[in-house]
Amino acid sequence: MSELASTLVQEYEALKGERGNWENMWQDIAELMIPRRADFTNRYRAPGEQRRDRIYESSAVRALVRAASGLHNTLTSSTVPWFALETEDRELMKNRQVQLWLEDATRRCNGIFNAPRSGFHQSAHEFYLDLLAFGTGCMYVTQEPGMGPVFKSYFLGHTYIAENKTGMVDSVYRRFDDTARSLYKQFGNKLPDEIIKAADKEPFQRFELLHVVRPRVNAPGKTSKQKPFLSIYIHPESRKVVQEGGFEEMPYIVSRWQKNSMEVYGRGPGVEALPDVRMINEMERVGLIALQLLVSPPLLVPDDGFLAPGLDSPTVAGFATAACAGRWIFGTRKDIARKFELLPRWSGTTGPDCAFADRRAGRPE
Repeated sequence: MSELASTLVQEYEALKGERGNWENMWQDIAELMIPRRADFTNRYRAPGEQRRDRIYESSAVRALVRAASGLHNTLTSSTVPWFALETEDRELMKNRQVQLWLEDATRRCNGIFNAPRSGFHQSAHEFYLDLLAFGTGCMYVTQEPGMGPVFKSYFLGHTYIAENKTGMVDSVYRRFDDTARSLYKQFGNKLPDEIIKAADKEPFQRFELLHVVRPRVNAPGKTSKQKPFLSIYIHPESRKVVQEGGFEEMPYIVSRWQKNSMEVYGRGPGVEALPDVRMINEMERVGLIALQLLVSPPLLVPDDGFLAPGLDSPTVAGFATAACAGRWIFGTRKDIARKFELLPRWSGTTGPDCAFADRRAGRPE
């Protein structure tokens, strides 16, 4: 057990415990607008599980995708140059050789962003979806041997952040799980014995690790363990350090759409739209129930002389004596008229409610 690992795990648990309200709200947003991200409070879901149970009207889902595509095409387009490199020194920018060098560097950078192996555009779209829906998006930039820069967008539910005194995100704690085979290929014999044994006998068993990136207190040198930002992988259960290194700059890109001064996480358009999306889906759900009742309304039959059918569908049979039948029909029709302004044609019933239904249906009174 490492003292540094224990400290970092405690910090992670503290950050995790502070954002319960955020995760409840994000879960609500995800279930209604981006259901494949609905794992904030329902952590253990089976692959391929149905996730659209709460969605009866999908306008918000489509609007979110269109908005993310609009941001992507406007800010970081794959077809139009969206940035140009310059020097801070304006006088130096007048030098023709400097201009040519920067133009070539810009072209090369664009080539990296547009290369399929970098994964930039796929990750950028996921980043914009999270930013718009939840108000906070997180992307990781790493250097893979033989591939160059690789971009990965990480799920907000697994990522915990902290700010420095200027309000910039300088610490990221990210938990993730992977198969024993994949972890052994990445970290080798530095893993706990439990994972090493599983890599041989149960290679597809999954284990959880914690990746922490935060500023070092002292960064005196240029080796990986002396760089300004600490990067460390920890096995939380055993408190064992699996790998320790460092970065010259923060490798996580964390953006907030709007942020209150006393909060760390952002609020996006999804937060603002949540009440309307809830209402629209509830209205659609109730409207479908009403439509079922309109197409196959309940039946009222005498309480003597009929066998009881199963009462488990909109076309149910209610039993009543002749004395209460009229009041039951009138009350039910009146409630539906007031709530949905739609009425079926109830045979054998007269009165103002039936005349209203006839007018809406285009039938003569």
